[in-house]
Amino acid sequence: MTALGRSTTATVIRRDGGRCFLCGLAEVDTVDQVRSVADGGDPSDLNNLAAAHARCVELRAGRPVKVASAELQNLTRQPGGWSW
Repeated sequence: MTALGRSTTATVIRRDGGRCFLCGLAEVDTVDQVRSVADGGDPSDLNNLAAAHARCVELRAGRPVKVASAELQNLTRQPGGWSW
């Protein structure tokens, strides 16, 4: 993801209610592109940015949102839950 200003990051996090678009949990700390630049996404389009945990972005590793999201949401439902 490209470097974003603090105000843009804060705006996106507020808009998304502080929930990660990948795992669904609260207390996000960054934003990520929903559609990568390589796939035609615009890194400056607020509609292409979503609140996320840095760890979820790392675990996504460029994979499609549906794939990464399903895996991360499955992790959050396991006994003991997801631990940051």
